[in-house]
Amino acid sequence: ILVTTEKEYLDEIGGLAGRLPVTFGCFTIASAALMGVPPLPGFFSKWDIASASLGLGNVFGLIGLALGLVFFLLADPIAAALQNPGAAPACRALAPALLFVALLSVNKGFFQGHGDMVPLAVSNLIEVLVKLVAGLGLSWLLLQNGMDSPSVVGGAVAGVSLGAFFSMLYLFVRKLLAAPRGPRLPRKEARVRGVWQKFVRTALPVTLGALTGNLAGLIDLGLVMRRLVSSGMSVDGANTLYGAYSAMSLTVFNMPLAIVLSVGVAVLPAVSAAAALREPGKTRRTVSAALKLTSLFSLPCAAGMSVLSGPILRLLFTRAEEVPLAEKPLAVLGVAFFFMGMASVATPLLQALSRPWAPVRNLLLAAAVKIACNFWLVPLYRLEGAAFSNLMMYLALCALNLLSLRRATGGRPEWGRSFFRPLAAALLCAAAARGAQALLARLIPESIATLLAVLLGAAVYLAAVLVFRVLRAEDLAFLPKSKKIKKILEKKGWIG
Repeated sequence: ILVTTEKEYLDEIGGLAGRLPVTFGCFTIASAALMGVPPLPGFFSKWDIASASLGLGNVFGLIGLALGLVFFLLADPIAAALQNPGAAPACRALAPALLFVALLSVNKGFFQGHGDMVPLAVSNLIEVLVKLVAGLGLSWLLLQNGMDSPSVVGGAVAGVSLGAFFSMLYLFVRKLLAAPRGPRLPRKEARVRGVWQKFVRTALPVTLGALTGNLAGLIDLGLVMRRLVSSGMSVDGANTLYGAYSAMSLTVFNMPLAIVLSVGVAVLPAVSAAAALREPGKTRRTVSAALKLTSLFSLPCAAGMSVLSGPILRLLFTRAEEVPLAEKPLAVLGVAFFFMGMASVATPLLQALSRPWAPVRNLLLAAAVKIACNFWLVPLYRLEGAAFSNLMMYLALCALNLLSLRRATGGRPEWGRSFFRPLAAALLCAAAARGAQALLARLIPESIATLLAVLLGAAVYLAAVLVFRVLRAEDLAFLPKSKKIKKILEKKGWIG
């Protein structure tokens, strides 16, 4: 370098990648090896040390650590590749989440294996609340201190990492308290061949399958801005539109997912046990119960977001001038939420049935559908086109995952009780909520009218579900306090 540049100070040396491409490539590979990025030699040399010090016993933690470091160190090139240099602070703020989510998955597996789903529900609630409070709080503090927009966005994104951290910390403490006391079994020595076999069979498909929600965001981040600019819009105008879409429409869209997933995955231990015991009848019933519970909770969320998109956005956000930009996309995303919820629950069900690669294949096919729709629809319909692309992706993923479940279990879902009756109840819920909000907004402040309309819609939905006798007695076995609930509903004749 000294011979080529004839300079001694690093701050005077620039553009080395272009002038010394071979040196730059060798240095990059060597640095990645020192970081322990798989599959380079540094990964294997650090495996035993990291596994013993972190107590992981699997590859999830190391995958998260390696990806987090890469994402943090390469934030500027990643943002430049996305044609949005201002996204670099957000990339750095999101990098720790890759490690925390990996460790969170390990601890979730512990409680799922023991059939204790209450800690998972609590951890999901903690993650959502911390994400909301920390993200809004940090962005407000940075804004008050005069920071630029990329830094403010980075503060909001940091809420994602903090939510994952506190959720992971809660499950880690619960796991320590629940661990049996006594002598520990000797740890087996990790062999390189065994590590990679385990990685390919389990960790890799599970990790890729967990990208259901994140992949849509990554595709939008890479394509929506490009397609908006290519349609003749200025960069500033595209940033304004995409900012309203990502910060408002997608934020509200993702809020209820943690609750829906908690309900759906409550059935996973029973599915795994039935599959391990080779009881196909019980396996089909438990899978059907998981899909029914997911449908019951996702349909009213979808209906509410669709018919109350504007009032909900005005209730949660103070930037009234951007609400009209996000209102119609959220209405379309509301429909997509049902399919996203069903697809997200079907993924761990397939994993529990020893079909870990099926959701990965389905996710790649659905991503191809979204990319094609983004290219075609975003220049024509802008944000509504981006939202419709999400709808088509989750519709395709839901259909493919349900088809894979049918092949894995040899049976089909109970369409009437699992989908059509809950759909009828959700339509009644939407009509009641929309009518109540329109009427009450004339008499009282809109924010209060929206809250009352949501409560009324929930009450109408619950009543319709009971009247339509959607639930069976065996469906309630997976819910907390199920015996008391079952006794009350059987006495009233509200379950089948």
